[in-house]
Amino acid sequence: CTESDHFKTFHSTFYGRYDVRRCSVWRQGNLPASWHGNGAGKWLWLLALDRLSLQCGTAANFTLARYPQEMLRGVFDKFERR
Repeated sequence: CTESDHFKTFHSTFYGRYDVRRCSVWRQGNLPASWHGNGAGKWLWLLALDRLSLQCGTAANFTLARYPQEMLRGVFDKFERR
């Protein structure tokens, strides 16, 4: 279910409930964390992917292999503009 549909609270929602530890995402001390594909879930998943890609080489390599860099750059550029 959706945590919040308010874009400006995604950062506090994510960092208030989730913790990226090396190659895993924990939610309030539990594994696994999962997201539904609707509403805020997509954006919270993107924040998790960003953190994982910075802390976990396997996730970084997967991200580069699976997702076109231009598409990812475009998504993050939209974050910057907000």
